[in-house]
Amino acid sequence: YARERRGLSPAEPFDFARAYTNPAPRQTASVPRWRRLNKLIEAAGETVTQAQVQRILRDHFEGELIEPRHGSFYGGFTTICMHAMTWDASQTAASLLAYWQEGLGWICRWAPSMPCCSAYIPLYFTGTLPEALTRGGEKFEEASLWWTVERLEEAVSIDEERFAPTVREALRELELALELEARQTEQLAADLMARGHRAQAVDVLNALMQSATRRLMLLANDLFADIHARVAADGGLYGPRKGFLEEYCARVAMEL
Repeated sequence: YARERRGLSPAEPFDFARAYTNPAPRQTASVPRWRRLNKLIEAAGETVTQAQVQRILRDHFEGELIEPRHGSFYGGFTTICMHAMTWDASQTAASLLAYWQEGLGWICRWAPSMPCCSAYIPLYFTGTLPEALTRGGEKFEEASLWWTVERLEEAVSIDEERFAPTVREALRELELALELEARQTEQLAADLMARGHRAQAVDVLNALMQSATRRLMLLANDLFADIHARVAADGGLYGPRKGFLEEYCARVAMEL
């Protein structure tokens, strides 16, 4: 089809991206992101660990010449962990890692909203999800884990230098604790599966998903409440992202 449409020369080896990419500013802006992703994967070596993938998905060109000057929310290039600078621009909506484990099937780690100010929680294909993971539409919703973390992310962006260190440290601590629990729970579930106790295995996996969701909700709400109080004490929103945040919050009925 590409050759019939003259997307490449008759003798040229087929390259899907070359044949079908439409030259445009948005496509051009994605090239640094693609090259950065490949560079980090190659640097990780032949065996890329889950922790390395999570770090890569949180990357904002740290250590490079084009690293954002005033923090991840002020990047001039499209980073792996994308942050919108205008209300109608693209940004990372969520981050998902999935791998197969014999005896359990697909195992996932999911971070709602942008992973740099979120935490990866364990998810499993058991046929059920915590209620907070099933909610989340066009408007802010307190019962939605995605919106809870999204609100925290945007609050951090008011003053990343001031708020991000505490938030990211607390989220990483929770993530590490959940990962340890997940490995132990997955081993227990696999043992139960091997002995034919599928219902019990599903119960322990569901219980972990419920606990992880609840704990991330609580932590995100607590961290947001602290930022909200400090911003209110300063008289409300301020800084270069003030206009963006006001418009975004008005569109999604969310208060910062």
